[in-house]
Amino acid sequence: GSNTRTTRVAANASMISLFIATVPVVMDTIFKYWIFRYLSRMSPSTVATLKQMNE
Repeated sequence: GSNTRTTRVAANASMISLFIATVPVVMDTIFKYWIFRYLSRMSPSTVATLKQMNE
């Protein structure tokens, strides 16, 4: 019936909201970690500069 369809749409909307809220945060964290690891291999002085900027 229409009741199950409404429930399914509400559950789907909450899953989409959860996805939108969490995925960018996780991707941003992974991206920053990857950049940090890459820069620390390439130039340790760059890592020191980044740490000072974050303080």
